[in-house]
Amino acid sequence: MVACGWLVLACTACAGAGGDRAVIHQQDLVGDWANAQGAVMHVAADRTLTAENIDSAEPHWKCSPTVTRAAWQFMVSYSGEGSYSSQTATKGDSFTVDVRPTNVNGEPTDLRCSFSADVRRDDRGYNLCLVEDPDETCTDHELMRKVPAPPR
Repeated sequence: MVACGWLVLACTACAGAGGDRAVIHQQDLVGDWANAQGAVMHVAADRTLTAENIDSAEPHWKCSPTVTRAAWQFMVSYSGEGSYSSQTATKGDSFTVDVRPTNVNGEPTDLRCSFSADVRRDDRGYNLCLVEDPDETCTDHELMRKVPAPPR
């Protein structure tokens, strides 16, 4: 019985921050997400995204911490060998965000910024780990969690 307890503890430790990878449906992804450091992100059903203080969730972020409009797409795996971004997928275990910064006149610049978000699930529900490089991992402080909708 003690050995079983150690096995459970070892498996919990292996899951890492945020728990295990999970598939999220679009309707569960849509909404507001935030972390303890002040990053706030709104994911919209029309495949757009806005954010403030995004550098508090993605430490390698080199663009403006305020994202006024970006496009997001689920990543879809194929044949266990790779994945591609899909404009029509309605669920996934990760998604990409393509940010097109604007200049002071509001016109798009040539600079492109992007990040990926890995979906995880733990006993508190879904959370997002934003990364520039898919091999990166998050700490508990960087994880973004869904902000509960206000009561009606």
